[in-house]
Amino acid sequence: MENIIKYYEHQCEDNRLMADRAHSLEYLTTIRYLDRICSKQVKILDACAGTGAYCFYLAKKGNAVIAGDIVTNNINIIKEKQKINPILKDIYTGDICNLSKFENESFDVVLCLGAFYHLHDENERRKAMLECKRVTKNGGNIVVAYLNRFASFVNNFSNEPDNIHEILNQFYTGNKNVFYRSTPEEIENLMVECKIVKKHNIATDGLSFMYSKQLESISEIEFEEYLNYHYSTCENENILGYSLHGLFIGEK
Repeated sequence: MENIIKYYEHQCEDNRLMADRAHSLEYLTTIRYLDRICSKQVKILDACAGTGAYCFYLAKKGNAVIAGDIVTNNINIIKEKQKINPILKDIYTGDICNLSKFENESFDVVLCLGAFYHLHDENERRKAMLECKRVTKNGGNIVVAYLNRFASFVNNFSNEPDNIHEILNQFYTGNKNVFYRSTPEEIENLMVECKIVKKHNIATDGLSFMYSKQLESISEIEFEEYLNYHYSTCENENILGYSLHGLFIGEK
């Protein structure tokens, strides 16, 4: 955990999600699906809130949102934003593997939009999901973001073909420094084990990492056409593993 905290002292998720069109696909696709399950006033726990990319968006739509993160630096950024626009119900620093501050069935929706990028240990991933499930109301939704090791292999090999040994090691283990890469099957199997019913498994940014320059070069109208294509194919299992980022939405 110390390595994760240290890493995010020098990173800003808000900047990453809006760096260019390829990166914005992850954000645009995620809020598209969040809008479906948060279409009315609901109580939401954003348990890996980062710097607040999603919690403030959801709170502005009238939802009651509590935001938490394990990284103190991220929480400090959220608190500064809250001073300008105080719409979150609460903000806390904490670990998603321990949500003991919340009672059972406290939330309509629980977001885990980051922890699975870093939980190398299978038992920790299971513990995180069981905690998310515990604090979710019956019939409520659990949303989990994850990294794909198939897309990561293609991306890394395209950029560093001379580093094939290390890239393959990362592929087979899923591990790279503070990051953990999963697979759609692994995520779905974990959810079955935790008795969380699949609603969607989504390729949030598709294959955009392979043609990010092309996305930047097209007009706004053409980008809208691309978005329509992306939205119509992002749940297609043929490309699911080749999206750098995945999003699982399940029901308790």
